[in-house]
Amino acid sequence: MEHFAVSRPDVFSGALVPCVDGSVFIVENDLHAPERRVSTASHEISHVVLEHPFSATLTDAGRCRVMNKDHEDEAAELSGELLLPTEAALRLAYDNVSDASVATRFGVSVSFARWRMNATGARKIARRAHAKRSRNGRTS
Repeated sequence: MEHFAVSRPDVFSGALVPCVDGSVFIVENDLHAPERRVSTASHEISHVVLEHPFSATLTDAGRCRVMNKDHEDEAAELSGELLLPTEAALRLAYDNVSDASVATRFGVSVSFARWRMNATGARKIARRAHAKRSRNGRTS
């Protein structure tokens, strides 16, 4: 417990654990902030929704986490869409809402909100649309 609480608090967020009946449950680090825990739960649920095969090995012989990068990327994208949908990110970017306000509205961390606002292209799309309107003599 001290390892995850003091020594290396960011080393473990969550994982899926299989049950004998084929179901899974989520183990998550309850020492993280609520916004981080929501993100972790959404990420792990995304693995289930995407039907990613479960790997029973959490670490390899060198004590490093074993993970499939493609599966991790897919789960990150789906969990991002579940917590802060692209359409919402676009509307908020057009309205020039700050990352902190986006985070508060959606119950996610500021870093998660920033990632989604950038990863969706929302900020770039909004900037280009505002610039085009300005060039054409229209305001906002």
